[in-house]
Amino acid sequence: MVFLKLRFRARLNELSPLALFMTNSFVKNQSDFEVFSPKYDDTYAARVEAKRKEVDKIINPIQLTGELKVITRNIYSAQTTVSKTIGLLQGYAKRAVGLSIDPKDFGFGAVRISNNSGDIEGLGFAITVT
Repeated sequence: MVFLKLRFRARLNELSPLALFMTNSFVKNQSDFEVFSPKYDDTYAARVEAKRKEVDKIINPIQLTGELKVITRNIYSAQTTVSKTIGLLQGYAKRAVGLSIDPKDFGFGAVRISNNSGDIEGLGFAITVT
């Protein structure tokens, strides 16, 4: 008897949907599988589904997802604060008397562009004082 072994590459985020598709295909055609081999009994689908859920917990951990949501909320909150603060600083720089550099040279534009586009890494670089 010849057995085919499928080997293919899949992205990490594709593993769980792929396994779900395979499990659903098995359930739909279970009688054909049972005729093919006694290994594919009623408990086979349950075992495969249990393994899929274990892998899904590793790939998409609920706790990590919750923590990422908190971090994202903090970033958005900080972006609002940056917008307000940069406006005040730019106003102070424009009203300042006797500056040796032009207010444009403070880099307010780069901070605004990075902040408004959501480029957090660029924002951190633009805010850095040298």
